[in-house]
Amino acid sequence: MEAAVSVSDLLRCYVSDAQTAFSVGSFGALAEFQRGTDEPCELDLGNQLQAVTARGALRIDACQPVVAVAHESISRRAPQWTHGLTICSHSTPDMISRLATIAELGPDSEAVQAQHRAALLFDLGVCVGDTRFCIRTSDDELITLLRCQVGKVFVRLSEIVVGAIVAKDPHRVVYSKQARIEVYQPIGRTRTPCGPHTHLLPRLLRSARTHDPRVRLPGGLLPCLFVHPRPPFIRQSDGTARHDPAAAAGFAAVYAEYGDAEQLALNKCLALAIRRGEPIWNKAADPERHRRVRLALRKLVVGQPDMPGLRAWLDRFEPALTA
Repeated sequence: MEAAVSVSDLLRCYVSDAQTAFSVGSFGALAEFQRGTDEPCELDLGNQLQAVTARGALRIDACQPVVAVAHESISRRAPQWTHGLTICSHSTPDMISRLATIAELGPDSEAVQAQHRAALLFDLGVCVGDTRFCIRTSDDELITLLRCQVGKVFVRLSEIVVGAIVAKDPHRVVYSKQARIEVYQPIGRTRTPCGPHTHLLPRLLRSARTHDPRVRLPGGLLPCLFVHPRPPFIRQSDGTARHDPAAAAGFAAVYAEYGDAEQLALNKCLALAIRRGEPIWNKAADPERHRRVRLALRKLVVGQPDMPGLRAWLDRFEPALTA
């Protein structure tokens, strides 16, 4: 059965939405593209989806065959949860293998903007799977420095060399076969800047993961783009979070098409069991099923907090919500 909304049309909607962010990369090495609601942005919503601001650019190939996986995860802050959409390609052995050392790739002929296509790309060799994390520069001093590092492992470079690279604030370019993010604005020294930015965290790189372990993907798939729609909970200035029903409902429609069928079935089954006053389930020995039950209960406590019988189920599975 075909999905009611195709992946390409879904991506088109998300690219046009300033409240949706995107990321490309692997666990510990990725670029994120986000823009302000009032920030000037050049949009192209054709087969090559593009969003370009003064601080960075995003490009997605909407014609590539991909698999969309919608996912929801329990937050450490009860009763919150998070959601997202991962765009994947089918993996092959050659896609898993990737350079582990710094390499010069030549001019960036695929740059989003023509004025950047003569600049040189250097792959830092830090990504796992079907992505590359690169530096792009036309600066002669930086090019000379980077050429001296070719063949070396990035995380083993001296602080002096890394500091010299950061001081030049080169463009960061992270891409897969389906998507590319370019970051133009300076590298954040003390905190993550608003807008397009990158994360390069050696501690996480050691895990050699293609993605955050909280995102569960079917076997045989490699992530090539992560979509971060408006979250279901909005952080307030006082540290609390406010539920956003519109954001949650909007993603629920996406999850119904591209989400976990087992989770969807459990959500319905659990709600029916509570309404019928059935005996409370035992805690599952399987941690994955236990997680699914907790997620379903969190949605009920937020959406139907006065449901008769719900509190007893929370006492067993989410006691922090009834303490």
